[in-house]
Amino acid sequence: MPVTDITVTRVNDTAVRVTWTALTLNEARGFPTYVVSVIKEGEQVSSQRTPSASVVVGGLMPHTEYSVTVQALTAGGTKEGPLSEPGNAKMHHMHM
Repeated sequence: MPVTDITVTRVNDTAVRVTWTALTLNEARGFPTYVVSVIKEGEQVSSQRTPSASVVVGGLMPHTEYSVTVQALTAGGTKEGPLSEPGNAKMHHMHM
């Protein structure tokens, strides 16, 4: 079952918070782990695992567009679910 309702919000010039609707224990066949992947120009630039339905991704470059996908690892982290629809982020430099 794919992860749904991905939201990407700006934290600062180089970081975003990614949130999504968590799978139920039944959907995930246990406690799910999620893999959040950040893609720039068709290439994965970072990937991290989290047990929660929210993560902050840092180290992004200002003035750059990224796509973010989330994938649930089900059955104790051994069986991968399908990829989510991508969420998108464009980093803007903000003058203080």
